[in-house]
Amino acid sequence: MSEDVPTHKSAQPRLRWSPRNFRFDELDRDSACIPYGEADVELPAIFWGKTIRVEGRLVAPDLPYKPRWEPLAGVHTFERRWQKCFQVAGVVRWRECLERWMAARPRISTAPALEVSLDGAPLFCHTPAQREFVIEGMLPPRPDGRQVFRLGFRLRNVMAAEVLAGIARFLLAVPMPLALWKRMRDWQFRSLQHRRLRLITVSVDGELIVDFREHAVAPGPVLRKEVRPGLNIVGHFLSEHSMGDAARCSVRAADAAGVPTCLVHLRLPLTSPQGDETVKARLSEVMTQPVSLYHINVREAEEIEQYHGAGWMSGRYNIAYWAWETREFPEDWVRHARCFDEIWCPSRFAAEAIQMRVPVPVLTMPHVIEFPAPAGANFRAKFGLPERLFLFLFVFDLNSLAARKNPEAVVEAFRRVVSKSPATGLVLKTHNASRNAADMARLREQIAGLPNVFLIDRTLPRHEVYELMACCDAFVSLHHAEGFGLCVAEAMFLGKPVVSTDWSATAEYVTPQNGFPVHYRLARLEHHIDEYIRGSEWAEPDVEHAAWCMEQLAADPKLCAALGAQAARDVREHFSAEAVGRRYARRLESILFW
Repeated sequence: MSEDVPTHKSAQPRLRWSPRNFRFDELDRDSACIPYGEADVELPAIFWGKTIRVEGRLVAPDLPYKPRWEPLAGVHTFERRWQKCFQVAGVVRWRECLERWMAARPRISTAPALEVSLDGAPLFCHTPAQREFVIEGMLPPRPDGRQVFRLGFRLRNVMAAEVLAGIARFLLAVPMPLALWKRMRDWQFRSLQHRRLRLITVSVDGELIVDFREHAVAPGPVLRKEVRPGLNIVGHFLSEHSMGDAARCSVRAADAAGVPTCLVHLRLPLTSPQGDETVKARLSEVMTQPVSLYHINVREAEEIEQYHGAGWMSGRYNIAYWAWETREFPEDWVRHARCFDEIWCPSRFAAEAIQMRVPVPVLTMPHVIEFPAPAGANFRAKFGLPERLFLFLFVFDLNSLAARKNPEAVVEAFRRVVSKSPATGLVLKTHNASRNAADMARLREQIAGLPNVFLIDRTLPRHEVYELMACCDAFVSLHHAEGFGLCVAEAMFLGKPVVSTDWSATAEYVTPQNGFPVHYRLARLEHHIDEYIRGSEWAEPDVEHAAWCMEQLAADPKLCAALGAQAARDVREHFSAEAVGRRYARRLESILFW
């Protein structure tokens, strides 16, 4: 790889929540102990001037344990010589008295105390006398200008035991009498006794703010509400291309989950039309949230700071939203991942391809498929389509590579269908024809002379694309590979049964219960096709099987309706703004409350 690739440095988002040094172990699964130094948690200023309550417990009066190691061979040798020495001198009773004394001294009976501090200054101290204990104290009024404070927890009265444990760790490797060795082992174990003092919860004015009961330092509901994870969504929001759709999908997901957002339009140049004004009024020039989600093509990653200025991405947790369509993510694209802390993908298929190449976390975050159903009924007349035909629809963008979208297979399958069922038709909706003249010419040549084929080769506003989907009877996509299949899922949302290649991302949600997955065979590319490199595999759909599937739909209106209804239910369940938004919120909380 190139040596001059810029390295990415990001900072953990600055929060009013930062727990440190709490420990969890097998002694109690429902609480945390604290180290011999200070454990603390940083909290927002709203808690100043309120009553703090700390709930805890003592695990047991004394911790039973099993020795995890045996004395060294030198200890046994020393023990034999030690006993023989006293036997020869005739003072065995003296040895027994001395060993009893070593087994009991020095005695350390003082229980550890829990000190709670505010910004390093002691607030109150408590020595538990019962198994369950509660301590309370008042936080002072909020000082001017303070936004956060640090609540600290420290063990007191543990110094003597720690000194003995340190001595024991040093001496245990030295040959000594067995009784003394056992005492040294007990001293070393003394440090474990301090883990008896546990923290369970911390509350302020009766509201839970820190919870240790899930074997983690978890923020309580009031703290989660106050320190709300927010997201900068950065993308081509005005674009009528699928990249713009993806960015707007993220906005709908975040809004549904109540995630605070800041929307920033990317300044990177695009060739697609910039006419979508759905979220234009919400666009900002600056980012205000600690986490940023970038909807970009992979190769745009290193251009972001070129157009937005050096340091634009610094100091935030940066996430890229990428899609990929085959199992082989290009090796020379891996360097672009260095700009990000994490990657989100719209499908498990895409995520698995990328995570095999990229060492940062790669998660599946589907697109939101949720929009107002088209209002009206006479859409066929609007698009000049006949009323009497059963219409199959295929929507694709020539910029997304005709070789991958595979319209030729759709046309060939329809050719077989219409020869047997003349009352069927095929609508091909595409755009960006002028930029892909050769592909467009090839498509026109293929459909020449084929009856009932209707070609729409202009860019339509998104709501008109939905109207076109609504007025057709079924959707067909015989793609070679898909990273998600946005149009496939949108057609299903509108209750249309889908005939789709049963490979890559669409295989995750097009099933025999809601559509017709089409048989395929995997084919290895013998030469580069755009970014799809020689040696990669993608699917070759079985055109004969696809034609059979289309025939079943055209011949059976009840089957068509049943599959379409199930398709709509499945998409609404898995890809609604609420469902996807919950995934966003959970992941952001994982990042911010780590």
